[in-house]
Amino acid sequence: MTSNQRTFQSETPRERKRRLNNERQAAHYRRRQRRQNNISIERHDLGRMDQICTYCGAKFWMNEKDKHSTQNSPSFAVCCAGGKVGLPPLLRPPPYLMNLYTSLEPEANAFRRNVRSYNSLLACTSFGADVNGEFQRSGLSNFTIHGQVYHFIGSLLPNEGEAPKFAQLYIYDTENEMNNRLNIMQNVDVTILQNLQNMLDVANPYIQVFRQARDIIQASETSDVSMVIHGDCTKNLHRYEAPTSSDVAVLMIGDGCDIEPSNRNILLRQREGGLQKISELHPSYDPLHYVLLFPRGDNGWHPDIPLLRSRKRNRVTQMQFYSYRLQIKNGDWIQNTVNS
Repeated sequence: MTSNQRTFQSETPRERKRRLNNERQAAHYRRRQRRQNNISIERHDLGRMDQICTYCGAKFWMNEKDKHSTQNSPSFAVCCAGGKVGLPPLLRPPPYLMNLYTSLEPEANAFRRNVRSYNSLLACTSFGADVNGEFQRSGLSNFTIHGQVYHFIGSLLPNEGEAPKFAQLYIYDTENEMNNRLNIMQNVDVTILQNLQNMLDVANPYIQVFRQARDIIQASETSDVSMVIHGDCTKNLHRYEAPTSSDVAVLMIGDGCDIEPSNRNILLRQREGGLQKISELHPSYDPLHYVLLFPRGDNGWHPDIPLLRSRKRNRVTQMQFYSYRLQIKNGDWIQNTVNS
């Protein structure tokens, strides 16, 4: 047995992981050096994205066509599974946010540089994951997690002595709301943040319900208030207008002890309950967190979306849902942001 073999057998799992990571990095640097020394690097050009899906209008490159289709009649199934997936278009953002996404003005450029910070300060839910810090080293930026990503939401009000967070910022101590947000993160423009907050007050149905909860609590401090965020979207599967506050949630006077939370509904009590995980099956999973992507409260994926003209399966999967949403289509507001 060689000395290297004896060393490998005696190392701990953590030491082995560190050694393998160092070996991968060394191999990466060697490959990069070989590429840099290769003077005959050719540019790969896919040409124009000028092919259109005949079912949903998604744009694709000719090289992306299904392998069984022809050059004269190319087809593309990743977008809508050959017309089996049909979702309402994403609702267009309010003009102020659309301008921040597309304009070349200094304010818009500053917003786009820190868009994740603005979204984090305005989000109603927190982000949770088991982050692997082993690869957080110098070099290329990376973010590695074990298992699943979670979104959490707390009670309507913080516990005594605690600062408000996420959705609680829309309800508790709103006279100092902007300062409370800036105490969390300072690398943002105060004017942009205030304008975005004002915009969401008008456009976002979830935030409107949180504001209603604030008004009730301020008007009657002795009354308990609870909120139920609806999970049943079967009545509005193909609606094209923005959801209203009554569509997404309901407020009730009382502690809500007689209601059990489920994947269908999320129950938020005034103070009790602590953090709870929002199921990825719930339609509010995306809009409660990514408030600047879905400022009008567009529903995310849920298991009741029907799959059209399919004999094997009758519901749209998560992969099909997000594949459809990520496509570029003429007339889609996302298309305008890509072209700007």
